[in-house]
Amino acid sequence: MSELAENDIIEFRLNSWLENAAICGLVNILGEDHVTIKNQSIEVPLSEFVNFEEVYFNYFAKQYEKLSSFTKILAYEAEMTRQQQDNFSHFTRKDYDRLQKYLTDLKRYGTSNSYKAVYPLIESSVDIEGLLKSIKLDKLKKMNLSKIENKLLKGLKSYMNN
Repeated sequence: MSELAENDIIEFRLNSWLENAAICGLVNILGEDHVTIKNQSIEVPLSEFVNFEEVYFNYFAKQYEKLSSFTKILAYEAEMTRQQQDNFSHFTRKDYDRLQKYLTDLKRYGTSNSYKAVYPLIESSVDIEGLLKSIKLDKLKKMNLSKIENKLLKGLKSYMNN
């Protein structure tokens, strides 16, 4: 597709429910303004398929952003910032339980194969795998919260900012 004519198009005709679902998905990904919708078909300029993989990935990343494990990991930052600003003076059992759940999820997600596969691709001086291994959930009760904040959460934030 290196030399596409301006009017090169591909037509997708409605057919079985499976093909129709795929066509609907394609329209959602590209956007209605990038296709021509006809009575029983859609027409898509071939130029819309240049770098389609990026459009495809970005569509799903945006659609499912709130459900992603990465979003869940980042969501706790606001809670930790609030606790830090209060110097943990209002830290309750409920907050502690939330922190425990966060650290459990963080360790589970961060040590999963899908996350481990990405670590070598990110240039960072932070040893994220070492930080994740240092999480000792059963010993959390004995640890000082400021140590957790300084060691783990700052390290994670630094790693994610790289």
